[in-house]
Amino acid sequence: PLAALSSHKQVLLYNTQTLDLVGVLPFPEGVPRVLKFSRNGNLLLAGGGVGGASGRVIVWDILTGERIIEVGEELDEVLAADISSDQKLVALAGPQRVVRIYATETGQLLHEIRKHTEWVTSMEFSPDSVLLATGDRNGGLFVWEGWTGREYLALPGHTAAITDVSWRGDSNVVASSSEDATIRLWEMENGSQVKNWAAHAGGALSVEFTRDNRLFSCGRDKISKLWDANGAQQIAFEAFGDLAMRATFCNETNRAISGDWTGEIRVWNAADGVRVGQLVMNVPPLENRLADASQMLTAKQTAHQPLANAYQASQTAYEKVKAEFTAAQQQAAQAKTKAEAAAATLATAKETLVKVSADYSAAKKAADEAVAALPVIKQAAETAEAAVVQAPDDTALATAATTIKTTFVEQEKQTNAAVAAAAEKLAAMQKATADLAASEKAATETAAALTAAVANEQRLMPLVKPAEDAFNVAKTAFDQSAAEVVSAQQLVSRWTDELAFGKKMVELMARRGEAMKMLEEQENSLAALQSTADEAAAALAKGDGDLTAAKTELTANETAYKTALTAVDTAKKNLVASTQAKNTATATVTTLQQLIAKLGETSGKADETLAIQKDDPAIVALAQSVKTVIAEKTKLLEAANVDLVAKTEAEKVATVAVATNEKAAADLLAAAPAIQKKVADFTAALPPLQKLAQDTAAAVEAMKPTVVTAQGQVESVAREIAVARGLQTEA
Repeated sequence: PLAALSSHKQVLLYNTQTLDLVGVLPFPEGVPRVLKFSRNGNLLLAGGGVGGASGRVIVWDILTGERIIEVGEELDEVLAADISSDQKLVALAGPQRVVRIYATETGQLLHEIRKHTEWVTSMEFSPDSVLLATGDRNGGLFVWEGWTGREYLALPGHTAAITDVSWRGDSNVVASSSEDATIRLWEMENGSQVKNWAAHAGGALSVEFTRDNRLFSCGRDKISKLWDANGAQQIAFEAFGDLAMRATFCNETNRAISGDWTGEIRVWNAADGVRVGQLVMNVPPLENRLADASQMLTAKQTAHQPLANAYQASQTAYEKVKAEFTAAQQQAAQAKTKAEAAAATLATAKETLVKVSADYSAAKKAADEAVAALPVIKQAAETAEAAVVQAPDDTALATAATTIKTTFVEQEKQTNAAVAAAAEKLAAMQKATADLAASEKAATETAAALTAAVANEQRLMPLVKPAEDAFNVAKTAFDQSAAEVVSAQQLVSRWTDELAFGKKMVELMARRGEAMKMLEEQENSLAALQSTADEAAAALAKGDGDLTAAKTELTANETAYKTALTAVDTAKKNLVASTQAKNTATATVTTLQQLIAKLGETSGKADETLAIQKDDPAIVALAQSVKTVIAEKTKLLEAANVDLVAKTEAEKVATVAVATNEKAAADLLAAAPAIQKKVADFTAALPPLQKLAQDTAAAVEAMKPTVVTAQGQVESVAREIAVARGLQTEA
């Protein structure tokens, strides 16, 4: 998500999430007075210029930073501009009071609207690109049809200058802010005002619809405010120190951004109104930022070294005390285990001694009793044996003697066993006594060791917490300092990388310029060659055409000459016929003239006779008959004279036709050599034209790979630029 800031002859782009400066777009035309992102966020429009001198609108592709649209040749700076959501129209206006709408594809001026009576201060296309709202310094607010430029609505109501306009997302409502302190909402069905509230004392200077139909505004009361769709205030953000001039809302991060007259620009969380940071308009050059970052890094590193030493010392001391205390704990635990084991062993030894002592006493008593009884049994056995000797035949005595002796032997075994058992029990008792003494000694020693270990543990325990606290304090200071050092290092790396990137971009742009210049030169050369080739082809075509025309002319001449000869023959025949007809007509006239003369003589004589014999009917009839014939013949003579004139004229025409056709035939015959020469000349001129056309066409084809190579170089540099900008990965 981005925010665009106007600066002197440049536009700054900030990331609204991190508030980091991420780009700078040069605007050498002057000061950008209006900045508008396209509805899809891919383009950025800037309008501005130099007051009283020039105005221009530029549109950049945000991803590449390339200028893709440039329109307007204003004689004053541009104060208001926008691009339609379909990106087909750009509108601009300013102090000249004229709204101009251009086609983005061709840059052609489509419409000029001259309805405003004061400086045009604000404008915006509706989200559906159908309508364009404009406002002026006189409070005039209008809505126009974008594609036709026709007035759609006039929205009277504000009593002071319109400062801003903004459309709701559905294109059905437009909001306007004014120096009359109000914000007004207008619906597009009838142009009626649906809401009106006093938003900022002294004047509302900016308003913008958010994506969820809330409104964000600011004004001369120095406060930026967030309103719901009905104009109810939700949040009034902390006041600026000066007039709050501009307000915009980042829908992606839900952050409100506003700036005041002094150039301070604040960013707030719209959810709670907490300020999260500021955006800087006057950004120092990269070299200065690198120098400042390097200086800061040196200071951080210098301050960090004592903290690192203290951290190392405290860590060593803490680890030493902790290790000693841990070892003491382990020793105490081991000593306790040994003492407990020794005590258990001692108790066991005591129990064992008591038991083996009792066992020994019992065994010794049994042995003593057996030893004491054995002599008596031995004496009885000996006495019995002596008696048997004295009375060998006494069977009973012998049996008794044997039994006594057996008893004695058995008793002697038992006595020996008892004595042996008593000796064994004595040895066990002596061992148990020795074990008890050893256990007592071990118990005494382990108890002493436990006491010493516990005392050592108790001695070290109070030392651990202070050492740990000292270590933690030193670690916190060290970590914070280390983080500051890392941050400073990252800053140095960032500005170093930015400088390297800048230098690389300068180099790449220079290479692109050279490549494009080379491409242009190659294209111009190709165009020149193509023009020459076209001229040669045209000359060849003309030569072919001239030769064809000459051949056609020669054929026409020959045909016409033949036709003329035929016409001469026909004309001569017509002349002969005309002469004959004229002669016939002349003869007819002569005959009729002679006949009429004769009849005249006859008529005269008839008249003379009639004068002598007036009453003779036959003579009267004769005289009248002759006159009638004369009248008839006179009519025939008149017709014959007319025919003679016609036949004479026909003869003249035929004579002229003969002369004309003879002249035409002569002219055609005389023109034939020149035409034949033209055919010969054009035929001779054709091979050089063919060669020139072939050579120039070959030169064009030979030049095309060079142009393709130049195009490849331009594309290669363009790819390098795209890779450098992170727009694509290296192939």
